[in-house]
Amino acid sequence: MPEQLIDAETAEKMDLRRLEESLQSLWEKARLVSDLLLRLKTENKELQSKLSSLELKERRWAEELRQREQRNGRSSCAACTCAIKWQQSLFKGGVRSTQITAEGIDCENQFPFIKQNRR
Repeated sequence: MPEQLIDAETAEKMDLRRLEESLQSLWEKARLVSDLLLRLKTENKELQSKLSSLELKERRWAEELRQREQRNGRSSCAACTCAIKWQQSLFKGGVRSTQITAEGIDCENQFPFIKQNRR
């Protein structure tokens, strides 16, 4: 009987030790996940800030282009305006890319489908 009691106590201590080790491992993994989430939140804020800044620049450049075209007596054709809006919203929610320049837009080379539609 005493041998069974010792075995039961030993098994209980081993179970308790395994449980403590498992909890310690789980706690460490939870801490690592928490650290990763904090880093990702910080990175996300930085990227959102960059995106806002780039969108603001894009709006300023588009307005500057519009003003220059008005000063030069040129205005974009409706198809060009449509193409630019389409290109700007192509990757909505992501980084947007436009190919507007201060010199203006070369409609037929920039957007080949416009040339086809004009015929």
